[in-house]
Amino acid sequence: MFKEPSQQHAKSINNPFADLPAEYIMLVIVFLGLLAVALSSPDNYAARMFEYLDDNKDGVVGFSEWFTNYRNDDLNGDQHLTLEEFAAGTHPGSPPLEVEKAFKIFDKMDGQEKGFISPSSAEALFKRLDSNNDGKLTREEIEQEFSAGIINS
Repeated sequence: MFKEPSQQHAKSINNPFADLPAEYIMLVIVFLGLLAVALSSPDNYAARMFEYLDDNKDGVVGFSEWFTNYRNDDLNGDQHLTLEEFAAGTHPGSPPLEVEKAFKIFDKMDGQEKGFISPSSAEALFKRLDSNNDGKLTREEIEQEFSAGIINS
């Protein structure tokens, strides 16, 4: 014979948090909100991007590492990195709208908006990020430019 579940049992099946105090649930929600803000900050994004770009993990990103990442994202190897190829690449922590916004900015880095990121655009971006012109990018240089609003320029 089938027995109807008790109201308490049905309540816990439908809402596993029903027995938790409201204050606890609010603290968890606030914590998750703060975590989302912290993980989406420009400095954190820049740090994750630096870790991704630093292939040999020596603490700097040389132009060869930079350009290797460009070539890896250029899936068909035509030296025209399209939005689709750029979006398919690894951009740690980037929401899709930020990827599109970044693509448009990087496309214009060499002074021309062509609808693709050319090698000259990739080189111009590297030079812009390399604030001390030593041919290497440090984590601090990348964080400084992202904090200064390279993505907002």
